[in-house]
Amino acid sequence: MISALLTAIRDVGKCTTVVVTSTLLIIAFIITLSHSPNSRLPLVNSPKRWEISFTNAKKRYYSNAKEIIQAGFEKSKDGFYAVTENGIELILAPKYAHTIRNDKRFDFHAYRVHTMLPNVAGLKVFEMDQVGKEIMSYIIRQKLTHQLVDLIEPLSEEASDALQRSWTDNPDWHEINVKSALLEVISQQSARVFLGRSFAHNPTWLALSRSITLHAFSAVRDLRVYPSLLRPLVGWFLPACKVLRGEIAKARTLIEPTVLARQLEKARCVAEGLEPPVYLDTIAWAEECARGRPYDPAVVQLTLALSAMHNTSDFLTQVIYDIVARPGLIEELRKEIIDVRENGGGRELWNKGAVHQLRLMDSVMKESQRLKPTGLVNMRRYATEKMRLSSSDGGGDKDGIPIKKGDLVMISQHNHWDEEIYANAASFDPYRYYQLRKTTTQEHAAHFVATSVNHIGFGHGVHGCPGRFFAAAETKLALCHILMKYELKLVDSPKVFTVGSITSADPVARIAVRRRKEEVQL
Repeated sequence: MISALLTAIRDVGKCTTVVVTSTLLIIAFIITLSHSPNSRLPLVNSPKRWEISFTNAKKRYYSNAKEIIQAGFEKSKDGFYAVTENGIELILAPKYAHTIRNDKRFDFHAYRVHTMLPNVAGLKVFEMDQVGKEIMSYIIRQKLTHQLVDLIEPLSEEASDALQRSWTDNPDWHEINVKSALLEVISQQSARVFLGRSFAHNPTWLALSRSITLHAFSAVRDLRVYPSLLRPLVGWFLPACKVLRGEIAKARTLIEPTVLARQLEKARCVAEGLEPPVYLDTIAWAEECARGRPYDPAVVQLTLALSAMHNTSDFLTQVIYDIVARPGLIEELRKEIIDVRENGGGRELWNKGAVHQLRLMDSVMKESQRLKPTGLVNMRRYATEKMRLSSSDGGGDKDGIPIKKGDLVMISQHNHWDEEIYANAASFDPYRYYQLRKTTTQEHAAHFVATSVNHIGFGHGVHGCPGRFFAAAETKLALCHILMKYELKLVDSPKVFTVGSITSADPVARIAVRRRKEEVQL
């Protein structure tokens, strides 16, 4: 009797679970349908007749985004709606980049909250309250950019140290995994600037920051295939989210005591009439901006680490692949480094002016980003109100594209590969932007950090990547140490990996390196 009763209870429990899950799926599908576009623009990659959710459509986008985007523009040259990894999104032609770039009705932060899933346990690193947003803006736009002259030498020091440890001084050829090795370099450079020398040489923090970066984006990618209502529940069981929660807890044990110790130190100095110590790092800048208001220092630091490490290490990896595939280019870049270094007079190891003089390197970096930006689309925004969008003046003429409140909007980057804009667009031309600098009308647009409708690798307008000036200096200094100190040759043939609209440099390809004697001291 008892056994039969227990079996009956289990059966009821199973039925309840099935009913609840089915109900949630139906609700999620109804909500999704309610957000379906009602526009003159077509919808591509929609669910098949027998599919009751967008899960399979999202999987198709993950596998074939490039083909789906191409098919969309064949149907409508201005843009189209598509079922992407985030649900239904509006993908616009590049000509609209200038229109939306500074339009406050297109909200960058709202898009980020909507798509980076901060409501899922473990992904709080993607959530920022108003104070956190102010701090991030203050650190990146004002401090990192304006203090760059003081950050050049520390960035150079950490690049040298990281390479000596991970690439070694071995004069014999040995193989390395490029992406993982360069993630170590970027993580150490970033830690030095963000948190100071002690964190840059703390193996626990460096390992944590790398792990959190990898697992955060992995978790978001895995969760996006589920209906939005189910994601918070799935997040409790998803392996990447489990790891992430544990790693973030460990990171807090390192960040929070450091912040508290500095606060106590400052209070003691003030009480004793002494000048508090001055720190040139993001902990100090965050405290300065917060002005006593409560904020989460761990989330600030982890967000900075995510922002700095993920895209920069991927970009540097692709640049290395592009350079190493062209041995003659390696020699040309070395010559430029030697010329710039020797013309610097030998007084300083590096300065901001010297980094700016690396014009061929700058051109190589911009060309690499042109051919492989971080994704097939960029300038992601959330429409905060209903409007009509014109590519000509950004106004509301009756023939403009209708935008609904709540639309997720992004710009295609296919101008990067357009033969009408770039001659031999499919070919890597290291001197493309070097030569454009000599053209009066293109002199400024040819710089790596410059943005335009035809090159939105860093976005465009007010929300163009504010950290690009720091990333440019960080990358150039790492490249100087790599090219001057190591011989390099390809072992594998690296490929570009595309998952949904995100493109990644080959994560497993190897190169062979050996230590060489640099002609000038770095």
